[in-house]
Amino acid sequence: MNAEQRVWLASILSAVILVGYAQVLSRNVKQPPAAPQETVLPAAPEPPPQETIARLLPSEERITLESPHLLVEIGRQSAAIKRIVLKEFQNLQTQESLQFISSAPLLLITANAGSEGWVLTRRTPQRAVWESTAEAMDVALTMALDQGSSTIAIELSAKSLSGSQTRLPITVDASWVRGDEVVGRYNLLEMVLLTKKTLPWQRTHLTYHEGAKQPRIVPRATSLATLSERFFCQSIRLPDNHQAAAAVLPGEPGSVSVRLSDELEVEQAKRAAYALSLYVGPRDFFLMRDVGFSEAFPRGLLAKIGLVLLVFLKGIASVVRNYGLAIILLAGLVTAVLAPFTLISFRSMKKMQELQPRLDQLKKKYPNDPQRVNREMMALFKEHRVSPLSGCLPMLLQLPVFFALWSAISHVIELRGERLLWIKDLSLPDRLARLPWGLELNLLPILMAIAMYVQTKMSQAKVTRTDSPLAGVFSGPLMSVMFGFMFYQVPSGLVLYWLTNSLTSIVWYRLAKL
Repeated sequence: MNAEQRVWLASILSAVILVGYAQVLSRNVKQPPAAPQETVLPAAPEPPPQETIARLLPSEERITLESPHLLVEIGRQSAAIKRIVLKEFQNLQTQESLQFISSAPLLLITANAGSEGWVLTRRTPQRAVWESTAEAMDVALTMALDQGSSTIAIELSAKSLSGSQTRLPITVDASWVRGDEVVGRYNLLEMVLLTKKTLPWQRTHLTYHEGAKQPRIVPRATSLATLSERFFCQSIRLPDNHQAAAAVLPGEPGSVSVRLSDELEVEQAKRAAYALSLYVGPRDFFLMRDVGFSEAFPRGLLAKIGLVLLVFLKGIASVVRNYGLAIILLAGLVTAVLAPFTLISFRSMKKMQELQPRLDQLKKKYPNDPQRVNREMMALFKEHRVSPLSGCLPMLLQLPVFFALWSAISHVIELRGERLLWIKDLSLPDRLARLPWGLELNLLPILMAIAMYVQTKMSQAKVTRTDSPLAGVFSGPLMSVMFGFMFYQVPSGLVLYWLTNSLTSIVWYRLAKL
């Protein structure tokens, strides 16, 4: 068995082992163990006792508010949001409107009056008002659904009955449960808090994931809290110039919970207002930006580039009416834009080919001095303005573009349930067939690995070979197999993009050699 055959055998065995391990690992993802729904934290104002909330929430009568986008069920006495239905989106399994419901309240606001409950005083199909006069304070809570977006305006107003200035403690408890049918590792829950930096190098966004077993105090003041799964989220924006103390709370399996604790200053003989804004809907940057939630998620440089690519993708999809075809066209467009760099790479590789005889002479001239050979080679490359890494230039340029698109496209709601050929959902692996032992056959990553191998062979054909042990890795099948493994559980829309990119690069190589 020669060296090339050994490389092929190692590549195939590595692919089988790694893919099998990845699928077994994905099947064994366990939900976090059950934990208390809520824990009173010493640093926060005391909310109503847990047993009081538990008594109010399950059995109380519910009222319903409705807009063209949302249907919201709210406890009549607790004013807790218990169920939210996104009317414009469907459960892909039942084809019914997508709903989010939990044994814990999705949103619960308390303000000293919460332990005794609220009294519903006014109600319309889109708006409800509760009042309470506990603790020498006249308090009113208003919830109103916006008719043009997936937002809910929440205002808590208070007036002191004692005639003196006071501070009213306000607590907002929020939870989010996994409501989409996308399961397991493809639909993880997370919580993103927009915080105030105390040092210049700190991040403004702090991210927490499901599975908290103990309460965790957030180290900095929070102005916006977003609880989300892959495609949908609930985002709570505090009033301007307000920042709350936040705590991550343990909750039931498959949920994330947060508590925001703040205060409202109530002046003498005046009514003060505390206005919250709640967004419930897709994790779409453009939709959230239009309703004032653009800072819900962190946006780095790659994410901003990805948003630009996303604009092009949505524009193409609006013409071809299919996101799979739009991804293919976008990949071809990006490859065409980077084609000049590919041609530069070809010219450099051609010069490397012309220099090959002189490089061989250097190796023969200094057989026992590899450092001298390397110095002479580098001087020769510098003289002729070529680089031994020129063949990697197209891929090095493509990778940032791909990861930028990955960061943007991973939460594009339009990919959810979108089909193309045998692909049933572009947001998930393509799942061509079920294999024994619970494994799955994903065809796209395999085709992508083959295309990458052909692309590598074509780009490095007749190019300078070195004695480096890494040369076989980068020019042989192992690198393609590793990429195939890394992409095996990636959403098929992203694999389709990279496969198209490899195929169009092959076309460019063929044209450049004509």
